[in-house]
Amino acid sequence: MWDKYAEAKRQRLIPSKFRPLTKAELEATQICLFAPILVPGLFQTEMLARLVLSAEQPREKVEGMLAVRMERQSILTKVNPPWVLLLISESTLRNIPPEVREEQCKRLLDLVDETNIAAQLIPLYAQVFQSSGFQLLSFDRGPDVAYIDGAGVHGQMLTDLSDVRGLTVLFSMIRTAALPARESEDLIRTIMEG
Repeated sequence: MWDKYAEAKRQRLIPSKFRPLTKAELEATQICLFAPILVPGLFQTEMLARLVLSAEQPREKVEGMLAVRMERQSILTKVNPPWVLLLISESTLRNIPPEVREEQCKRLLDLVDETNIAAQLIPLYAQVFQSSGFQLLSFDRGPDVAYIDGAGVHGQMLTDLSDVRGLTVLFSMIRTAALPARESEDLIRTIMEG
């Protein structure tokens, strides 16, 4: 995986501000993601990833970036994969174009069947107003870090302990507004079935 990461970096397929996150994901033992607007790349189907990348990137870069995104997902099924908790807004799934939504919801349901992955939906009625997505990454060796999504490819890796703690508290507060795992799965099925 490191070789593929180095090659993608060389070809400038991974934006410079995003590289620290992709590198950290390879070593993380736990990843907590808050996704208020977009299904995170680690969970996207190829169809959704292509749609998202086509809206943001020049046509000649889309296939290469798509390959990188799909390769990143291999961390979810590697030997000793990280524990992953996804908090995703219900509106994020409902806003996926209909021709992609069913497959994307099925992908989420398949992933939460894995013992190392959990997802909870934040229902439409929840009063969660944090508009920027972020990730918290933990490691066996080394301090936790956070990554905050930014417009375009202008996200930012945070390593300051107080910043990471603040986002950890925010994640926990947002989680209190989320549906339990079983109810989340039921709602994903409802959304998938239209």
